[in-house]
Amino acid sequence: MEAESPNSPTKVSLLRRLSNFLLEVNPEPNTIPLQSRVSIIALYVVALLSAVAIPYNLQIDWRAGSAIAVVGELLFSGFVLGGVVSFWVTRRMQLARIFYFLAVAMICLQLIIDAGGQWGLGALYIVSGYSVIFFVLGLRGGVLIPLILLLGTLLRMPFGNFHSLSIFNSPDISSRYLTILAVATFLGIAAVCYQHVLLRGLAKVAYVDPVTGLANRARIEEHLAAKVAQAKTHRLGLGLLALKLRKFSQVTSTQGSGRADRILQKVGRRLQQFQPTGNLVGRYSGTLFVLSSPDNHPVQLEQLAIYLHSLVTGQPYDLDNDLDDQPPSGNLVSLSCEVAVSRFPQDGETEQALFANLITTLYHSQGIPGQVLFFNPAQREADHQRFRLGEELRDAIQLREFSLVYHAKLNLATGRGLGAEVLLRWHSARSGTIGPDVFIPLAEQTGQIRKITDFVIAQAFREIATLNPSLIHAINLSPLDLADRNLLPYIDQQLAETGIEAHQIEFEITEGVLMGHDPQVEEALEHLRRRGFRLAIDDFGTGYSSLSSLSSLKVNNLKIDQSFIRPLEDTKLAGNTTKHRIVETIITMGHSLGLEVTAEGVETQAQADYLKRIGCTYAQGWLYSKPVPLASYQNWLAENLG
Repeated sequence: MEAESPNSPTKVSLLRRLSNFLLEVNPEPNTIPLQSRVSIIALYVVALLSAVAIPYNLQIDWRAGSAIAVVGELLFSGFVLGGVVSFWVTRRMQLARIFYFLAVAMICLQLIIDAGGQWGLGALYIVSGYSVIFFVLGLRGGVLIPLILLLGTLLRMPFGNFHSLSIFNSPDISSRYLTILAVATFLGIAAVCYQHVLLRGLAKVAYVDPVTGLANRARIEEHLAAKVAQAKTHRLGLGLLALKLRKFSQVTSTQGSGRADRILQKVGRRLQQFQPTGNLVGRYSGTLFVLSSPDNHPVQLEQLAIYLHSLVTGQPYDLDNDLDDQPPSGNLVSLSCEVAVSRFPQDGETEQALFANLITTLYHSQGIPGQVLFFNPAQREADHQRFRLGEELRDAIQLREFSLVYHAKLNLATGRGLGAEVLLRWHSARSGTIGPDVFIPLAEQTGQIRKITDFVIAQAFREIATLNPSLIHAINLSPLDLADRNLLPYIDQQLAETGIEAHQIEFEITEGVLMGHDPQVEEALEHLRRRGFRLAIDDFGTGYSSLSSLSSLKVNNLKIDQSFIRPLEDTKLAGNTTKHRIVETIITMGHSLGLEVTAEGVETQAQADYLKRIGCTYAQGWLYSKPVPLASYQNWLAENLG
């Protein structure tokens, strides 16, 4: 049989479990992990040294007949063992420190009564530990023990009756001894106080938000990890709430960062009114505050969320006064917020999952002030799917998963083919066919839209170069594309490489582009128009573009959104329904501005006849052709060019 490797998974797992058992500690307020770890190590060091020193001293003191020393050393050993066991059980330092304090106090008492033992040097055991006494006993114990030993020794000296070998039989030596002990005592106390102040300062930097004074993200996460572990052990529930201030950036931009921080401080003070024993209120980041509750019942959590909302937004904040109870200055600002809720164990069984749930819930929020938002697992699944698709989308071009299809258009008056709208299709090898309504917004969100647009333009220009040059083919542009200064040089480059003319291409944009009034976007559109490209407004009627925007941009074509075309089936109602009147108004307005008008989504002959009768210029829809690959589109052109 082969010997097990020293680094085998079994041994590594055993070592990790042993390490966790020996060193795992629940976080304490105002205590950094390093301090806790050092304190644990100090506990074990004292216990191990005691295990060596106590048996040795017991033998000596037993033979010397010193009953007081034997009893004191036995009690010391018992208290030290109790301290170690109490730490293993509670995973906290408080009870262990009490046991260790009793142990050291017992030894001090024994040393005072026994005058330091046979030689009078027993106090050196305690004095030698002054360097680590703070980590073992904390601030109070670290100050009290040196004082107890010093004062007790001073009170013991006048009584005399020392052992014949004791150094205290010599007045010169005993006076020097007391002087050294006094110096060691005050230096030890000074060291304890210094370490306390230093570590409290480090803890504040590590765990306290500098603006609000609340717990910061590190402290919140550490606290929640301990709460989740406790809830798992005792099968308890736990609720986590996140309060998000909305549109707070407006306060910062209009009032300045100083006043904004003052408001955040006041929000923190209001939230501190809710802090049940054992729970935490903290500022997780920016304008996101996190609170925990021992209850996970949805009704009670909703009531708590409503209370927190009213606590934060119920009264406006005075920008000029630091305290809410001061007379108002008249310079007030009101806040709005939302509260998200995640529950353990229903929504997640780890602190990371609970935090992720809150972020997901707020991300999907509709921004309605006062909303109480409970985590919905479907939102998390949608986010996971969106993330996965985003990663697949990055490789789609390289893997040749994109292809172009052509959705034909024709002239309603002549019935002759005009050209087509070029559309992108994505068939992922891992996820199957993904619709453009999914991957186009995803590409915009993940910053991949320009790469995709470049592919569409290059591929479309190459394919259009093989078609009749009298046709017009439309390509969609995103607002993000138009804001990119590299777009126009790239289009010019593709024109030069393929040899097609600008008038063969019509770029489609949405109404939102007009309403953005972005100078760079408007400049890009004007450049395209001057170069001879046609411009079209896609899905017209669903946005809020104005006549002035249309006339100033000088577009060529308005495309009526298909949502207005589908209800036009019953021509007997022509002019009598809202949809009919909207379509007729758009066509009339377009012609008055000298624009062509294209109806999208034409699926029946009745719709086509009605649109032709009221003067619509072009039509596009499944009545004529579905979006098809290039070869099928060429066949359609052969039949419909006339």
